[in-house]
Amino acid sequence: MDKWLLDLGGKWLIRIIIAMPLRGSRFTPLQNKLKISPSRLSENLLKLETLGYVKHLSPVERRHPLLPEYVLTEQGLRVKDKVTLLEALDDLIGIKWTIPILCVLYQGHYQFNDIKKILGMTPKMLSTRLRELEETGYIEKKVISDYPIQVHYSLCKVTRDKLHVFMNSEY
Repeated sequence: MDKWLLDLGGKWLIRIIIAMPLRGSRFTPLQNKLKISPSRLSENLLKLETLGYVKHLSPVERRHPLLPEYVLTEQGLRVKDKVTLLEALDDLIGIKWTIPILCVLYQGHYQFNDIKKILGMTPKMLSTRLRELEETGYIEKKVISDYPIQVHYSLCKVTRDKLHVFMNSEY
């Protein structure tokens, strides 16, 4: 599993990277575009900066010294190229852990404990997300044996097709 995919598993991180223009953006236009609260945007930009995907420009580097401005780093630009391929799964981008779960399933890990171990998720969070993905039709759940219970999760064909381009593109 790619580290950047785990880094960006939160609700807003991928959306911010997708919304960020290539030449950079000021805080307020970015906030208006995403329809996000100032504190939430600030918190997520700080996280992206800490992870190395976004750079907060100094007053000397900005177009206007008093207005906060952010640009994507080289690493951020590479991730932007990759995550724009996820726009087919737009309704899932803002839900924490869904994209990493789908990617793990795409790579052939179908058992609950395997997914939990790879992603480092709590059992409660994983079972909640798997149930949501099953209810929305992105994955299928199949009980293989009753005792001991063995459950196999897999991607639906449509989901697999949407993820194929994303998973096979260069980072």
